[in-house]
Order: sequence, then C-alpha cells, then structure tokens
Amino acid sequence: MQWALFEHHVLFIIYTIEVIPTEHGDIIYGGLDWRPRLNMAINLAKRHKLPPPLQRRLRAIRDEVTKKKLAERRNTAVHGVHKSGKIDGEYTLTMPRLPEPSKHTVLTAYDLKDLGDEINALSNKTLELMTDIGNWRMSDHGSKNRLHSIPIREAEGGVGIAKGFYARIKHLFGNF
Repeated sequence: MQWALFEHHVLFIIYTIEVIPTEHGDIIYGGLDWRPRLNMAINLAKRHKLPPPLQRRLRAIRDEVTKKKLAERRNTAVHGVHKSGKIDGEYTLTMPRLPEPSKHTVLTAYDLKDLGDEINALSNKTLELMTDIGNWRMSDHGSKNRLHSIPIREAEGGVGIAKGFYARIKHLFGNF
C-alpha cells in the first residue's frame, strides 16, 4: 500500500543523509515506526547541515501527516473492524482501543480511495525530497559534509555490525 512506500521512502532519506548501505540501514533504522523515523531524518538533516529548504520540507512532511491525521486514518482503514453500514456503499470501521466517539468511523469506498490518494501524494513528496537530498549529497557542497558521516564497513559476523551500530549511536548522540 502507499503507506508502506511512504515509510520506505523515509528510511531511504535517512540512508541518503547518512550515506550508508541499505543492508546496514535496515538493521539500524528499520525497526522504527514512521514518527521516530521521520524525527530521526529531521535530526540527521540538522546534524549533517542539509540546506534549510530541505530541512523545512522534511518538517512539512511530518506536519502534514500529523495535521491530516493520516497515520490514524490509515490505521483505522487497515486495522479497523469493517461492518456494512446502514446505507449501501457505506462501512462502519471500529477501533476498540479508541475512546468514543472516535471508536466508530463511517466511511465509503470513495473516502478510502481519497485517503489512498492523499497517502500516495505524500509518498511522492517524500520520494522527491529523497532525490533532492541525494542530489545535494552528490554536489560539491554535500560531499564536504560527508566528513560528519561514520562509514560502516562490511561486518565480519555480528561483532562488526554491533561495533558499527555503537559507533553510529555515539555519533548521533555524543558520548554517553
């Protein structure tokens, strides 16, 4: 679905900022949910001194997800208990863990299509931003900022990965 693609693009923004291979990035960042992932990308963009317009676009993506409640609406559509509504083409989605009146949401197939379109548009914005960050990275200015990146070398067994992970955390958060 479009949401999975959006989350995937956010991961690749992190990998592009950090200049790390996918296999290593998946180990380090793959377990994060969308919000910590996006916050991590924003923090890394600041740390690596990405141009302010790129940083603003990252924050705008996070703000869009939050303001439009895209994650909550998507979760209701995907995880809610579906029951046919009182009118043909209408569905009641129930999320038992939510309090009233949010527990029950009435939607049509058109509402679900519109939600998919909104998420797809967000995913496209994220892909465009990832491309622009990559282009910046490849420019003369971006390559100077690679000095702040800690490369993770090919690991020999789990020890190399653990050392790389510790170095990455130390790099991001300083000495403990």
